[in-house]
Amino acid sequence: MKIIGRILSVVLLLSMLLCLAACGKATEPGAASEAPTTANGEGAPVSSEPSQPSMRYIAKALPKPDGMGEVKAMAMDGSTLYAVDENLSLFSAELDSLSWTELDLDVAEGYPLSMTVGGGRLCLLAGKEKNGFEDDTFFIIYDLEAKTAQIAEKEPLTDGRAKSISYVQDKLLVLSDFGGLYEYSADGEYVDICTPEGTYASSVAVVGDKPYVTSGGQLCALNVDTLDLTAMFPVGEEYTSYFSYVSPDALLCVTGDSVTRLDAETGFAEPLFNWLDTGFAFYSSPIGLTLTAAGELIFADPADGEIYCLSQTDAPETRRELTIGVGVGVSGTFLSRAMAIFNMNNPDYIAVRRDFAMEDADKLPAELATSNDIDVLFLGSSIDNESAFRSVPLKSTLFVDLLPYLDADPELSREDFIPGAFDSMLQNGHLYGIVPGVYPDTITAPVSVAEDYAPWDMNAILRLNAALPEDHGLFDFSPELSLETLLEYACARFVDRDNAACSFDSEEFIALLRLLDEAKPYDRSASSGSALSIGRASMNISHYKANFNSDIAYIGFPSADGGQSIFTQSIGPFSIMASSENKDAAWQFVRILFTPQLQNNEVCAFGLPVIESCLDKYLERHMAQDDTTTQEDLDKYKALIMSCRGFADGGAVYTIANEEVNKYLGGGKTAEDVAKSIQSRVSIYLSEQFG
Repeated sequence: MKIIGRILSVVLLLSMLLCLAACGKATEPGAASEAPTTANGEGAPVSSEPSQPSMRYIAKALPKPDGMGEVKAMAMDGSTLYAVDENLSLFSAELDSLSWTELDLDVAEGYPLSMTVGGGRLCLLAGKEKNGFEDDTFFIIYDLEAKTAQIAEKEPLTDGRAKSISYVQDKLLVLSDFGGLYEYSADGEYVDICTPEGTYASSVAVVGDKPYVTSGGQLCALNVDTLDLTAMFPVGEEYTSYFSYVSPDALLCVTGDSVTRLDAETGFAEPLFNWLDTGFAFYSSPIGLTLTAAGELIFADPADGEIYCLSQTDAPETRRELTIGVGVGVSGTFLSRAMAIFNMNNPDYIAVRRDFAMEDADKLPAELATSNDIDVLFLGSSIDNESAFRSVPLKSTLFVDLLPYLDADPELSREDFIPGAFDSMLQNGHLYGIVPGVYPDTITAPVSVAEDYAPWDMNAILRLNAALPEDHGLFDFSPELSLETLLEYACARFVDRDNAACSFDSEEFIALLRLLDEAKPYDRSASSGSALSIGRASMNISHYKANFNSDIAYIGFPSADGGQSIFTQSIGPFSIMASSENKDAAWQFVRILFTPQLQNNEVCAFGLPVIESCLDKYLERHMAQDDTTTQEDLDKYKALIMSCRGFADGGAVYTIANEEVNKYLGGGKTAEDVAKSIQSRVSIYLSEQFG
């Protein structure tokens, strides 16, 4: 697996662990009387089914005034709602009427981070930069009666950057992103720091006029005079992230997964709802989360900057379930966000996840062949070579052809896609899996190499390798990672799924085997440099120029047809099961992944958008943020993307090729023998799966 792929997988796994950790240990209904939790912290909170199982929560967006941008900070004082947008414009409204008034902050610069209100003051925590790495935050204190604002330069924190602020008992509590809890006066003067021994504070909740802190997996009462913490009871794992909130009388446990009401005396936990059921997915805190006296939850969604109200209804849940089957460890914000949008807008269906464990992988193909309880399947991306789920073949006996659904869609069409990416999704004219995000895989070289070694075929790269000084590697990665990338390319280059055929016994593939054996190795600590950069072509164009001390060219992998570049599927494919009884609803879910809302945001965190207009917007944003990249650089990068054809294959064919090639590299077989073995084994596989 490529280095970036491994890092991405680790980041995703950590995100999932943090966001999905439970806020209490569930027991059977009625267990509360048998195993009560005491306030001294012995045992975990006891939970039961909701006391009103027929009640559910529904969401509605609250109208915003003209001129308000995306809300970045929000707070409530009684029934008055205050909101600050990305431009530091401050608005207020009464919740019952939502008649908005713009207040004059008179602050020229800054980026809003968090806001709190109390004691006749509104205190805004702002940053000098949007994504500062050191503490560059300050207070904006607005007098609600005088309607005047003043800036209070905040004493720098000793750890990390300030991220949230709460008002309680005429004090301001500031939480850092490293878990420090700092106390200030209502005027912004530094008072003291709370340092939980051996751990850190993860969130602050203000209930009525009482502050609570989650620290080390414990819910603790905070004494604002002494800054002492008194542990009450466990509320989850030590590093679970909980969200700051304000409520009049209820103690809520709020995670990225769910909301639970806690009894502060006994620790009794009552599950209220899961966020996805209401149409939301959070990987950072909902903004200004407040529970009103009427039992409604008011907050802004950081994904779109809109303000929402969640309220209870006694109408039963009547929507049918749309089941999304997900391979282990392959998830991300794009999937949860798509599910949230679907659940908020579809009156007939609710999307639910079914996660497969790694031990399910071997029996999954047989299970899918007889299953009728999975509607949409997402098993991972081709960068996940080590995942056994990649061995599930895309074929008509399992999956429905999506082309008729795409062609009938009133807003999405084939022409919207990057042409090469869309063509690579097709299999013999059918679309059994659709891919929302990609990366370009290529070979990058100095312009002089591109000019001197044209045409760029296997003979050219072998000549280049032979001409290199001994202290130079051919590629800029280790032999193991270079081998992986070249095999992924080979599985795209020498396999024809349309005709269930392959050409691993060709002279070109045998020459590729020679290259794998003869390529001068690269050692980052010992080699003086490398001739070529192999693999994923990033937008960090200045890095390539500095590495080669030259302008660069994307010359692709050497082939008889000249350089060829391919795609890696950074997200997907998504498929609709042929056995699904909800195919129309399944398409309504899948198409969300290709809307601008997903392509311009969540997809960009995991790859490049496959919708061409969204790709152009992505490139424009990069141009605006990186003054070292020229328009010529971006044009060259887009030309690379438009030239890519085929997907890197990290599935069954790759596994076969990798096994046989290592026999050759180990000296046990000749290149010709290995090519014949791969040809035979892959031919049988393709015939069985696609013939």
